[in-house]
Amino acid sequence: MKQTIRLEVARHRYRGWYEWARAAGWGVTGMTLLGCTGANTYTTPRTLEPWDVQAFIAPEVVVRPTRDEPRYLRAFGQGPLVYAIPPALGVRIGLPARLEVGVLVSDFIVPNGAEAKWGFARSRWFDAALHVKGIWGLYELAPFQDEGRQISEVAVLHAITSVALNATPSVALVATPGAFATWGHYRTAGARLGGGVQVRLSERFAVFPEATWLRELTGADTRQAGGVRGDASYVTVGLGLLVGHLPEPPARRGSSDSD
Repeated sequence: MKQTIRLEVARHRYRGWYEWARAAGWGVTGMTLLGCTGANTYTTPRTLEPWDVQAFIAPEVVVRPTRDEPRYLRAFGQGPLVYAIPPALGVRIGLPARLEVGVLVSDFIVPNGAEAKWGFARSRWFDAALHVKGIWGLYELAPFQDEGRQISEVAVLHAITSVALNATPSVALVATPGAFATWGHYRTAGARLGGGVQVRLSERFAVFPEATWLRELTGADTRQAGGVRGDASYVTVGLGLLVGHLPEPPARRGSSDSD
């Protein structure tokens, strides 16, 4: 009898540790290696000069409200769920006519995204641009299903109006409102609102802390999509490190910066 009780207690403890390990495994492997794509831009509306090249890397984390999370992830508690995703990587090049294009990488190896930006307004105090960013990735949807595993292809497109207040020649306050949509196994659309600060530390180096909130407004049936309602609603927080060429700083007092 006592032996049976000990076995039941041990089985209960093992099951508890197993659920924690399972949640941690999916949370780290399924989301860190294949998970959400960051929504941050790490750039100002001011474009690079023609043929100038810039590279950036940005460690990122994602914050989700656990009330929107599946049962496996609720094991982490009732507060916001925070987990790391692969750092954002990219290379940009300036083109004539205030255009800028770039290649994005979110898995350390294969380019899986692109971006384009057109600066339609530039002055000493204020800059504005239209910015389009698209990323393709693989998503492990098993944590969002009651059973089974599924890796699916999802493409995410961001349409952004980027605006900046040039507080000083070295500091720009940036806002990135816009919209996003996804295609693939999980199809949805929503609004985005981001903000950050670019601080130029030298002619070839700047830091860019940024956060972006995505809010899903419409989407496919979540059970058919293998997810839960609000799967595309989260906050990306990151710190961009920009190296290489930087956009020309706003003209100092006494000179013009618009054309």
